[in-house]
Amino acid sequence: MKAPNPLLPRRVASQPAKSNICLKILKLAAIRPVPIPRLFGVLCAVVFWSNPVQAAPGSTDQSGVQLTIELRDGSRVVGKSVEDTFNFHSAMLNDMKLPWAGIRSIEYAGANTGMARLTAANGDSFTIQLATETLRVETGFGQADLPVKQIRSVKVTPPVEPNAVAGTKTAQLAIELRDGSHVVGKSLADTLIFHSPAMGDLKLTWAGIRSIEYTGINTEMARLTAANGDVYEAQFAVASLGVETSFGRTELPVQLIRSIKVSAAGQSGQLSSGLVAWWTGDGNAKDSAGHCDGQVSGGLCYVPGPTGQAFQFNGGDAQVDFGKSAGNFGKGDFTIAFWMKTDSRNPQEAFLGKREACGGMSSFWEIQVGSRVTRQAPTGFLLMQFFDGSQSVPVADYQDRYEMFSSRPINDGQWHHIAWVRQSTSSGSIRYLIYVDGALDNSKAYPEAVNLANQSPVVMGQSVCQCCDGTRPYSGAASELQLFSQALSADEIIAIYQAGKSGK
Repeated sequence: MKAPNPLLPRRVASQPAKSNICLKILKLAAIRPVPIPRLFGVLCAVVFWSNPVQAAPGSTDQSGVQLTIELRDGSRVVGKSVEDTFNFHSAMLNDMKLPWAGIRSIEYAGANTGMARLTAANGDSFTIQLATETLRVETGFGQADLPVKQIRSVKVTPPVEPNAVAGTKTAQLAIELRDGSHVVGKSLADTLIFHSPAMGDLKLTWAGIRSIEYTGINTEMARLTAANGDVYEAQFAVASLGVETSFGRTELPVQLIRSIKVSAAGQSGQLSSGLVAWWTGDGNAKDSAGHCDGQVSGGLCYVPGPTGQAFQFNGGDAQVDFGKSAGNFGKGDFTIAFWMKTDSRNPQEAFLGKREACGGMSSFWEIQVGSRVTRQAPTGFLLMQFFDGSQSVPVADYQDRYEMFSSRPINDGQWHHIAWVRQSTSSGSIRYLIYVDGALDNSKAYPEAVNLANQSPVVMGQSVCQCCDGTRPYSGAASELQLFSQALSADEIIAIYQAGKSGK
């Protein structure tokens, strides 16, 4: 079993008041048939420069900001910027700079253009041009000066605080007992006291811990992994662990515990609600958050995953059936999050979905790897489908209205974290968003929510409707499948991704 992903509090980053006023005036001025006066543009740039987009509190330490840089030849460089801030030029606002923690991504639209699209942490976006010819990055193989003309995109992953400074009691524990039982709850104590043979008696807040694993049945020593990556051989200083669960408070004898996975609390000490199902794939298909245990069939096996074990599908008869009660989102917001690893070259494979068998066309949702031949897109992209049950939608209209793709393929044989989100807006419209490795990858607007509820089971590895589009079974691995009854924020998804990389 693996621990819940750390979920940060939902918050909306705010822009300084002057900057917002300036931008609003610019938008109004843009309606006029005459150009914006140069002096006015300069004043706005000065105001924006003096009030740059601020990173969310707790994310201002640039040393923890990680850059994932994709080059035009397909190479990828991961490291940290040598500079604290990023300088660029905007045709609208002139010369500007932002701290790296205030940026989410930089994307070049084409191969022969010096202009890029910068997305800020608070959702603002700009058409920009880099102010320098090279980007200085500290990597695992030393410092490198990357020529800007070779860069295709830059994804920015902000730091996650290793210890939540407040509300550590809200850190959620997923506890697996030696008899295979699962308990999910919150510790009654702020800290854990333990003994290390090398370090003596130690104490850590629960938010500073990621996991505790017993390596054997008849041992009192466990392996404790801290949020910052430290690892200790540890022995509990208490005989039992007090936990607040959904069925009340209980004292769990330490000798009955096999493992504990800890979700990191956010800065306000509040965990995001809405987790309704969670299948880790750690040697079984049990639901660690609800009551929808999966049924494994076919040639499914288990392989090492991003944290512990993961489901491995053979591209044939392997599948996991999570039951009919899972995934009935109706017209509400939702988030589907998981890790996957595939190197499939097939044109279309069914990964996960809730749709009926052959013979009808009710509302459904499904996630596939690959793309429709009619789309003429390369294999390896993610395809998200959702349908409202209409019987008379032409194929072309169906594809335009009810499908969306990731912006890049993920069939590179590496683990990727994926999140698919449906988010209601204040105007009543709907946004569908795809996140890949913690960064927003694609989004699609829709006038209203589609009712995604039916009496079909949620199945991973196969398409229940195999006669509908000839989709092949999934070939690859998957882990940490989570269903939420709400739209997770970008910060929450980044936190899940980062925790998965270091071990939850």
